[in-house]
Amino acid sequence: ASVVTTYTMTVRDGSSGAENSTTFSLGIAPALAVTQSLYSKVLSMNSNVNLTAINVTGGVSPVVSISPSLPQGLNLNASTGEITGIPTVETGATTYTISVTDQNASPVKRLTLS
Repeated sequence: ASVVTTYTMTVRDGSSGAENSTTFSLGIAPALAVTQSLYSKVLSMNSNVNLTAINVTGGVSPVVSISPSLPQGLNLNASTGEITGIPTVETGATTYTISVTDQNASPVKRLTLS
C-alpha cells in the first residue's frame, strides 16, 4: 500500500505581502513485482484445473493477460493470474506468454501447458 503524505505550498509576494496556499497529497505506490510459481504443467482433459502460474504484488491496478488464448474450457483471472476451468479440447504442448501491466511497467513471464 502506498504511504500518502500531505504537503502545503505557500507563495508570497515579496513586495505586497499577499500570499496564497494550496494543499496536496503525494503517495508512491510499491513497484510492480511478478514472480513465476509454475513453469510447466501437464493438464488432463475434462479434469478441474485451478492453478496459479504467477504471483503479482505491488503496482497500480495490475492486469494479467495471456497469449495465445487458453484452450477451450480454461479461463484466466485478469486480476490474480489464476487459471481455472475444465479443459475440453486436447492440445499439444504450447508456450504461453503471460504479461502483467500496470501504469508503470510490463513484466513478461513464459509458461508451457500441455
